[in-house]
Amino acid sequence: MRESIGAIVFYERRSARGLEYLAQWNAGWKAFHFVGGHQRAEETSLNCAIRESNEELELAADQFQIDPIPIGRLQYRAFSQRAQTETTYQTTLFAGHLTEESQQLIERNPQNVWVTPAEIQQGQTEAGQLISPTSALLLQKTGRLPCVREGNVLTIGVTGHRDLHPDQIPDLKVRLHNLFDDAEQIADGRSLHLLSPLAAGADQLVAEMGLARECRLIAPLPFRLDQYAQDFADQELHQFHRLLEESQEWFSLPEASETDEKTSKPGYSKYAAVGRYVVDHSDLLIALWDGQRTHKRGGTEATLQYALREKLNRSSLFKIGLFPVTRLQ
Repeated sequence: MRESIGAIVFYERRSARGLEYLAQWNAGWKAFHFVGGHQRAEETSLNCAIRESNEELELAADQFQIDPIPIGRLQYRAFSQRAQTETTYQTTLFAGHLTEESQQLIERNPQNVWVTPAEIQQGQTEAGQLISPTSALLLQKTGRLPCVREGNVLTIGVTGHRDLHPDQIPDLKVRLHNLFDDAEQIADGRSLHLLSPLAAGADQLVAEMGLARECRLIAPLPFRLDQYAQDFADQELHQFHRLLEESQEWFSLPEASETDEKTSKPGYSKYAAVGRYVVDHSDLLIALWDGQRTHKRGGTEATLQYALREKLNRSSLFKIGLFPVTRLQ
């Protein structure tokens, strides 16, 4: 199958219509699409994003800014209009920023339009012009639009504590191994995907076992990489980066609209958001929980409560594999 490696930049703004993304007319696709394109052999993904922004938007280097740390890496299949064949894409995602002056410059070109998530989902602009289906796919795969579940996939999610007692790890591995056996039987030929935010402890343990069982590892992250890295000790961070490299896809979830002002610890709302994402996109949730009711927002208990309320009580197909654990004191 044809393969394509490239970079995409999400240029966002807030207007009277709410959140909007910058899209540009793609003559080959005969539709609007995000800024970006094919990565040349000598380029890094960041250099590709910068070059494509420079060429497509006709802006000088000082008229736009791209955050150097990616917000995601995706793999997906789509039909290439240009090549007229099914293509496997590996795309690195970046966040871009435009000054007000730059926005005014690009808006003079009718090849550039600002589109809302709803328009992207519907596949056409307010004026009725086509938007590439791949644009919607990218937003769906990164939690920015509701995701259409794949029928040929069984997705396993994980939630659990970071500070698992090391003495119980061997026994946990045996029980998790048995659960993966059960999941393969339930899948009945379907592919196994594993959603893990790759936090220390439970997330990393289950991710390791999933990779050993040849699951497709997908890592939704609560923060951008540089922010998330601050939550790990040195050895945990090394493990996180190794698993991130071994994952087939990873992405940072979009900024939450809610604030953390009412929580005792900054960032709890983002942990709550990634917990909800894992539950919403899973058929089977692995939960490594100590059974303690702390009522912490964004913790394992909160994710389990959400799963019970929103999934288990509403779908006979959703399952929870609960593993009692002991935590370090």
